[in-house]
Amino acid sequence: MEISTDFGDQQSIVELQTRNGVLRGYESLLLGKRVRSFLGVPFAEPPVGENRFRPPIPKQPWKDIINATVPSPACYQGRDTYNETFWGSEMWNANTPVQEDCLRLNIWAPAYASNLTTMVWLFGGGYYSGSPSLILYDGKAMAITSNVVVVNINYRLGPFGYLYLDHDDVPGNMGMLDQMLDTIKCLKSIPAAKLIDGIWNDLEFLEFPFVIVSKDRNFFKEYDAFKALRDGNHKMDVDLMIGINHDEGNYWNIYSLPQYFDKPEQPLLSQEDFLDCIDTAFKIQPKLVRQAAAFTYMDRRCESTTQKNKFYAEQINQMVGDYFFTCDSIWFAEHMKKGSGKIYVYYFDQRSSANPWPEWAGVMHGYEIEFVFGVPLYNRTANYTNQERIFSRKVLKYWTNFANSGDPDFDGQNHAHWPEYRETEKWMYLRADTQNDPSIERRKIEECELWRNAKDLEFADYCK
Repeated sequence: MEISTDFGDQQSIVELQTRNGVLRGYESLLLGKRVRSFLGVPFAEPPVGENRFRPPIPKQPWKDIINATVPSPACYQGRDTYNETFWGSEMWNANTPVQEDCLRLNIWAPAYASNLTTMVWLFGGGYYSGSPSLILYDGKAMAITSNVVVVNINYRLGPFGYLYLDHDDVPGNMGMLDQMLDTIKCLKSIPAAKLIDGIWNDLEFLEFPFVIVSKDRNFFKEYDAFKALRDGNHKMDVDLMIGINHDEGNYWNIYSLPQYFDKPEQPLLSQEDFLDCIDTAFKIQPKLVRQAAAFTYMDRRCESTTQKNKFYAEQINQMVGDYFFTCDSIWFAEHMKKGSGKIYVYYFDQRSSANPWPEWAGVMHGYEIEFVFGVPLYNRTANYTNQERIFSRKVLKYWTNFANSGDPDFDGQNHAHWPEYRETEKWMYLRADTQNDPSIERRKIEECELWRNAKDLEFADYCK
């Protein structure tokens, strides 16, 4: 059942009867089409008090109408204080209230939609920050341009979501049982803000303090997730679209190697600086691995070790990005070739006109998102070019085609074929000004062999 109340041409209230109760959202006009928004929809009971750390409890039916016109709050998290007046860092900070009662959905759909594909967005942020309500994640443009339903899901972060003590109250894998009962009781009573306090400010370089545990009491009862992934002991007959950005490493270098990278002009490094960056970024790796990394990424022409140049700065960018993102993505694509699903790999290299970071920083981690969500189509204050708007429509088409059919390819003007990875080992090069055949041969073979060997050592140590 739907009830619509008109408040003018631009926006009207819409009430929707669900199986649990009535939601009150709104319908608005965007790009000449009407879209419905149901924001901050609870999907679980508040995870507070005795329910802190426990698995989510499904939301019980409600009698009163739930107001679904305000975006979901953010779950408890730290805040990036790198530069509170700089949009490049502020754009990733929570823009709605931060609270423990945060298990909500933001939902967008074309008006009068039925039986449409649903696109689900799980935001990133290292499991300790992020929100489904960031400006970049607004799903209205995707919903109406691609005729899909968009659902942004919130989830608990940091210790609230990824603290596990191998106990029913904190069901994880840390091997602590009876001796942890007092700790569990204490952790449930600590104010949320205080529990977060000691985490954000103590992060080491590229440290992810909370990750999905590999064996818990809910998802991985029979198999260790790391071992299952490496052994192929998981569902393999799925279609996969996976990719990387050109400059995955620079975002972290700016924060964690500020003496070299936190500057408006192009960073210049000597060979000595280059080696110092490796020792800082990969200090937990054995010395032999750091030496191998230096050899793999170093300028082998044996030029002056004291002369500063942008080559070594770019190599640190690529090295950090390869270790933490690129090579694992490529490995997973290779791994999934053993299954029967279709595989598509992309290499994203389109820098946005609205990108607030210095030009040299390139296309960093996360900076494809505005094109995927169609931000250039409706944001008229950011000076996007017409070429970028056309490119964003193309990216939207690729993503939603894949969701609809398992194949991102489509027919149309100025369209190039996206090759299937298993058959060709080619990647799709995504850039607005790409001409002719935008597919490229697989890259990073030598670099990823290095990091695969390093991670094999890490896995062997994990298995002890």
